[in-house]
Amino acid sequence: QTRQQALRLDASMEMLRQVSQALTATTVGPTALLQGVAQALIGVSGAASCLITLTQSGNPAEQAVEVRDGVQPRVPQDKLARLAPGLITQVVIEQRPVFSEDIQLDGRFPLDPLAQQYGWRAALGLPMFLEREFVGTVSVYFHDVRAFDPTLMQVLQILANQAAVALDNARRFQRERQTIEMLQRANLELQEADRMKSEFLTNMSHELRTPLNAIIGFSEIIQTTPELSEAERAEFAETIHNSGRQLLTLINDILDLTHIQAGRLELHPAPCLVADAVDAALSENAAAASQKELTVTSQVDRTLQVVFDARSLRHIVHNLVNNAVKFTSHHGSVTISAIESPTGTVVEVRDTGIGIKPEDQPRLFEEFRQVDGSTSRGYEGIGLGLALSKRLVELQGGQIWVESVPGRGSAFRFLIPRRPLVALHEPAGRAPLRRAG
Repeated sequence: QTRQQALRLDASMEMLRQVSQALTATTVGPTALLQGVAQALIGVSGAASCLITLTQSGNPAEQAVEVRDGVQPRVPQDKLARLAPGLITQVVIEQRPVFSEDIQLDGRFPLDPLAQQYGWRAALGLPMFLEREFVGTVSVYFHDVRAFDPTLMQVLQILANQAAVALDNARRFQRERQTIEMLQRANLELQEADRMKSEFLTNMSHELRTPLNAIIGFSEIIQTTPELSEAERAEFAETIHNSGRQLLTLINDILDLTHIQAGRLELHPAPCLVADAVDAALSENAAAASQKELTVTSQVDRTLQVVFDARSLRHIVHNLVNNAVKFTSHHGSVTISAIESPTGTVVEVRDTGIGIKPEDQPRLFEEFRQVDGSTSRGYEGIGLGLALSKRLVELQGGQIWVESVPGRGSAFRFLIPRRPLVALHEPAGRAPLRRAG
């Protein structure tokens, strides 16, 4: 008998040593770790089942893992955690080992659900401590009635406490890994932001240089070439004028977006005609459309009226028409229309241009973002127009979206709600929205 106990103790200590090494070196998640601990406890004790519960904020079964007959049963986590059997509850209360030679006949645990359900007899419950703090319970169940060897109880208690330390390490490792992943994502986002900034500055330089070169070049020609005809002077003057307006539009876009981001853009929703904004957009884009021999038409009712900030409506329509003209090939068409819906007025700018791939569409309305933002891109612009249009629409309670098929064109639509957004009136405790200029 004594020799058998000694052999069993030696085997238990050897397994304890192996399990301790495994727990110290583990990098698995908390749940997998608990499953491994339960398997080890069954191996050391010869139990039929092992249930580990973790406590948090006074909840005796915040998390639970069970291994029964060598496998993990398919018991839902929430159901297992709610069991809180009588033995486990007693361990939580006393925070010391609790054992029963026959739990089914033990008056202390008349309603232990696991013992009743699976016919278990002997049972041992152990507390888990981490730096003297009670953190959970370990309970092992046996099919037969038996007395518990104090040495085995001591070995199991050591293993339970080591499991608590390993579990804490696993949680720390998991948190550190999550932190590293979060930092990696943040780093990638910073790299992308830096790339976009460089791309924006490059494109911005190009967009500024082009009209400035035209202004300087044609003004010098006018000044230094007295033999120019009146028609030539008028043509060059118009080019200078158009280049100046292009610069002004670019600068206003940047200023407007800056003011929106700072919460200082003031909007004044009032009754206005959609046709007025469309007329202005057609006039401003007429030269570019003519160069490409595009058919640009308006199907907007001349009497259609909305409640919207007139300047921003003109700006939005201009941006959408400008985009359509820019990305539509020679001899294509651009059509502007507007219909009334139950929720408001939907303005549409449809083109027969190059279209947009589905994977690129979600990025269209991002600031400083172009589908092709490289210096070799085939279309000018700095990627502000659609982003600014989206901001202006949403500030007034509307929505903007796109439907597009590559190679067949795009349809940009925005909704003007029937009632102006209440938040346009200055909210209490917030800086007023002001408009530049």
